Amino acid sequence: MIIRRHVLIVAVQYDHDPTLTALLVQAADELRRALTDPGLGVCSPGLPDGSAMLTGKSLTADDIRIGIRAAIDHANQQNAMLVLALLGHGFVPGQDPTLYLMASQSQAGIRHSAVNVRDLLVEAADAPGGNGVIAIVDTCTAAAGAPEVAQLAAGIRAGKTRCSLLMASALHQKAFDLRLSRQVASLLRTGITGAGPTLTTAAILDRVREDLVGQDTVSINYDGDPLAEENLWLARNRRHGVARPVSATDPAVDQLSELLGDLALPMELARVQSAAGLDELRRQLEGQEWSVEREVALKTVDNLQVAVRTTTFLRGNLAHTLGLSTLRRAAHIARIPALPTDLVGDAAVLNHLAMSHPMTEPDCRLQLARFVTALVVESGGKLDDDLLQAWAASVDALAELNTAVEAMRGRQAAQRLRLIVSLHASVAGDWPETVTTWLLRDGERYQQDEFPCAPDREGVETALVDAMDWAIDHAEDLGLELRHVDVAVPTGLMMRWHPEEVRYHQKLGLDYLVSIRWSNRLKPNREMVRAINHASRRLATLATDSPAAPVDWLDEPVMSDLLQLRDPPTNGRYGRALGLAPRPRDPKDLLELLLMHSPILLWPQTVEEFPPDRRDCVAKCWHLLPDELLNSYRLRWSGHDAGDIADLRAVWEDAEWLAFCRRIQPRSPRRGRN
Repeated sequence: MIIRRHVLIVAVQYDHDPTLTALLVQAADELRRALTDPGLGVCSPGLPDGSAMLTGKSLTADDIRIGIRAAIDHANQQNAMLVLALLGHGFVPGQDPTLYLMASQSQAGIRHSAVNVRDLLVEAADAPGGNGVIAIVDTCTAAAGAPEVAQLAAGIRAGKTRCSLLMASALHQKAFDLRLSRQVASLLRTGITGAGPTLTTAAILDRVREDLVGQDTVSINYDGDPLAEENLWLARNRRHGVARPVSATDPAVDQLSELLGDLALPMELARVQSAAGLDELRRQLEGQEWSVEREVALKTVDNLQVAVRTTTFLRGNLAHTLGLSTLRRAAHIARIPALPTDLVGDAAVLNHLAMSHPMTEPDCRLQLARFVTALVVESGGKLDDDLLQAWAASVDALAELNTAVEAMRGRQAAQRLRLIVSLHASVAGDWPETVTTWLLRDGERYQQDEFPCAPDREGVETALVDAMDWAIDHAEDLGLELRHVDVAVPTGLMMRWHPEEVRYHQKLGLDYLVSIRWSNRLKPNREMVRAINHASRRLATLATDSPAAPVDWLDEPVMSDLLQLRDPPTNGRYGRALGLAPRPRDPKDLLELLLMHSPILLWPQTVEEFPPDRRDCVAKCWHLLPDELLNSYRLRWSGHDAGDIADLRAVWEDAEWLAFCRRIQPRSPRRGRN
């Protein structure tokens, strides 16, 4: 029998300390997504009205108490296990080691104005029809919310209670920036190698302690029910069984198997891998009497049917696009969260997308419509193709396809303009006296201008701001939107100037996709023409389906040899993108040498060294680069954890940029016999 699982997340802002406002809803929503994911947390909303969250600036202590007790009663009636997450501010009154969660109008130290966490956890654990409670408490002094053993060992259930707690901080200790909640949500999404098929609070504790420096995370577990059918767990573990090819759909198939077993229907793996088998399974389910298990199974089968039919369509019409790198780029274009790295094959990708659609959407159709339209665009196809309409009709997704096509056309319109701002007039690789600009429309030159400036940082940044105004005026005349800004930077400025941080009302990179290019590509030079041609050929080889990033990392001895010999880049030894492990001491000559031979160069920007154990971040988001670099900077600017990738900087030259550079270079005179 499947144990029902409910979740309620309470995220409340205390009026007199607004420091958590920007993080509360984000952290709560990340937890909600992971815990309600049918392949991960497998939780239903904890409130009878279908809500899984209690949040808002006007949430009072009474609102919280009433909401939590409603969730306890609902779990009790459904014989469900309850996951309860409490996020916000907490206090203990004087020397009384009892945690109170503060509501919008609470006052520090005033018990009746806040919520007694311990009492509510005891109520949840002792509910006669419940199946235990897991609590994530992300507040200051969180450990004070743990029930005493005597409270759990008595009560209505005569001690047959189960309670598993994960507390962000020890007694009288601060908790910072809801780091526990965000880290738990991240671990639930990615899984933990070696932790078994499910993730418990104990398994989570071992990992979060590695990252939550400055606060002592606490895990407390009490199990007094010898007849419990399964352990208390937070989510299925995506990394369980890594010795075999893992598909992110395994949890969904496992869930369907359990549901069918509860409904006394046979489960055969082959049935869920073919359209005919799924059709037959659907007919059998529709013949069953109504039950929660039947409805969940029907929804799962429906999503899998869409995935199987979509896989068949893609293999028949877009087979040449089904490499993993192309599939990952399409997911990025469709603004779908990064695909798990352990997916193997197109069917696994489609099944994952079908089973991990946003909870705000009733099924997978809109997500798959976004993905398929992105794949069509990535392959050079047309959005009005009759075959696309035929696919949508076959999965009953015509309305969703129209929505996705409209969004994609909007995205394409935003890509029609590109502003190039170049500092190539610099004589010595430093600040120039003129900034040159080109505005491209559909890849072709539309306007060109020059902006004289003082040869210093302030002067160049003023010229950049003026160039933005100039380009936006032209964009308005054309009725188009400017989103892409390429800034071509001299070698001598690359490691000490960040154009995306130039203030254009706010940081330029917050509103615009700013890419860093090498300004030497625009200097007229026959040797540079040959270098551009070489860079274009190399760029074409760097798209990869391998789980490893195509980057050659250079350490200090190699970098010194390159400067001394100036030969290895020319002999084919380094045929991929290049990464500098340490920050170079003499960057100008080294960067200039390397960029003559590679269109992609990475280096550490906020640390002196980027060691091997941190480089996996590049492989994980390779298909998202270089955009993901700017995304990580944005996270860091807003005070969030941006991951290892934010410590890197790059010159990343794409095909459109290199084609532009080649077009403005002088052509050599034709030679030969008349």
